[in-house]
Amino acid sequence: MKKYLASLLFVVLVFSPVYVYAQDITANNTLENIFEISKNKKYETAAGLLAYDGSDEDRKFRDTFKPAEKSELKVVKRKLKKIKALIDISDNYTFGEAIKTNKEGVEWYIQPVTFNSGTQKLITNFEFVKINGKFVLADID
Repeated sequence: MKKYLASLLFVVLVFSPVYVYAQDITANNTLENIFEISKNKKYETAAGLLAYDGSDEDRKFRDTFKPAEKSELKVVKRKLKKIKALIDISDNYTFGEAIKTNKEGVEWYIQPVTFNSGTQKLITNFEFVKINGKFVLADID
């Protein structure tokens, strides 16, 4: 029994960082995709990559925005314009170490990004949730 527990502990310790790292890559890929979409102003495309955060509690952080709904597309545009502004004022950006947390029973994945402009640095947290097995942007702080 002790051998089994020791083996199990070893497997967990070895493969947990790999799993978190794989999630880093997936969230970063989603974020890079959102950055490109924001630069190209493809708001309808972006709607499926952003978690709905409106007043419908049944959909909140469980669904993505619907581009056919004008009011929802307006929110998507506003969020993407904010992202584009961060990119436009920066010389470059770097990803920090991601953090996984739980809010109200929902697993959140927070990806800090440092936007560099000359000697100035602006750290912005891009917060993701998983919807239908894929990372979608839920919040920007």
